[in-house]
Amino acid sequence: MTYIYCEGLYNYMRTIFTSFGLTLIVIIVSCSSSKKGTIKYPDCSSIDISKMDTCLLGMTLRQAISKLKIDASHFYVIEEPIFALRGISIKINDTSDIKLYVQKTLIKERKDSLEFSRRYLFIIDKQIKMVSWTKD
Repeated sequence: MTYIYCEGLYNYMRTIFTSFGLTLIVIIVSCSSSKKGTIKYPDCSSIDISKMDTCLLGMTLRQAISKLKIDASHFYVIEEPIFALRGISIKINDTSDIKLYVQKTLIKERKDSLEFSRRYLFIIDKQIKMVSWTKD
């Protein structure tokens, strides 16, 4: 067997393998160090909506109201269109606006309708399908 040694090709391949290896090491180190000291998202133990918004999905409104420690005077029912209850909107200290949407629930008769401030009782045990929030 005859081997042909080409120094130019050898130097070229060595450069490629060295730069590939260094790039791979940099990627591994940067990915592993970015995970240290960061709080995982979502943080379902938090009551801050920005850290735990996705944790509310699938909960009932009753569970979410309890988790967020909200008083009934801080929210109102989202009614779109009239007599179709969609969820609740919550204002917290004029800094946060949270909307929790459930499956549409129709109120068929006027005698079914409670006073507006208590209409949430029709949907209190429905599962949350969507969460929307803004924070100042």
